[in-house]
Amino acid sequence: MVAVLAIAALLPQFKTLKKFEAGLALIANAEGAAPRPISAAPESGLTGLVTPKA
Repeated sequence: MVAVLAIAALLPQFKTLKKFEAGLALIANAEGAAPRPISAAPESGLTGLVTPKA
């Protein structure tokens, strides 16, 4: 939630998408999370969900 507010507060400062992406990476680093490319995400998108066994 804090990250969302920080991003919303910083949005007017980013003029181009590259600067915006760099800002997101800086915010992620500030929070201790390593930036991860979207292409590294699993294709299923269901990571962490528990599916009940039939």
